[in-house]
Amino acid sequence: LRINGLVWMNDVETMRREALDKIAQGFDCLKFKIGALDWSAELDMIAGIRSHVPASVLEIRVDANGALDPERALQQMCELHDLQVHSIEQPLAPGLDARLPDLAQASSLPIALDESILLRQPDEASSLWLAKTGVKYLVLKPGLLGGFKVTEAWIQLAEDLGMGWWITSALESNIGLGAIAS
Repeated sequence: LRINGLVWMNDVETMRREALDKIAQGFDCLKFKIGALDWSAELDMIAGIRSHVPASVLEIRVDANGALDPERALQQMCELHDLQVHSIEQPLAPGLDARLPDLAQASSLPIALDESILLRQPDEASSLWLAKTGVKYLVLKPGLLGGFKVTEAWIQLAEDLGMGWWITSALESNIGLGAIAS
C-alpha cells in the first residue's frame, strides 16, 4: 500500500527540511500543500527537491486546496509540470468548478479533485459532470464523503470513467490511515 509523505504548509525552509526527512525515511511519494506562500518560493522549493531526486525515484504531488488564482492557474500548472510533478489536487476553489474543463484541457498537468466532490453524490449526474471536467483523479476521504460504501461508489464511478483515484483521510492520522488500509 503506497502512502504519500505529507508536507504540511509552513515556511519554505521548514517544508524543504520536512521533505528531505521524509525522503530519508524512505517515502517515494511526497504531497506538498501549496498556494498560501509566495509562488516563486514554493516553486523554487519544489525545484530544489526535484534537483536532488529525479521523478523516476520520487513522485511529487501538490495540493492547492483551491488556492490558485484562476487567471494564473494555467501558467502555474505548466511550471509544476516542468518540474515533473505528478498531479495537482484541487487547483481551484469548488465554486470555480465551471472553469475546470478549460483548465484540464489546456494543461498537461493532471488534476485531482477532492473538495469539489464533497457535496455531490456518486450518481449519474456526477458521472456526467466529471466526464466534462477532464480531471484525471479523485482523492477520496471516506470520513467526509459519508463512509466506505459511498467511497466504494465513487471508486466504481471513477473506474467506469477511466479515472485514477486514491484514498486519504481528512486528518491524515495513523488512525485514519489504518482504517483506510484495513
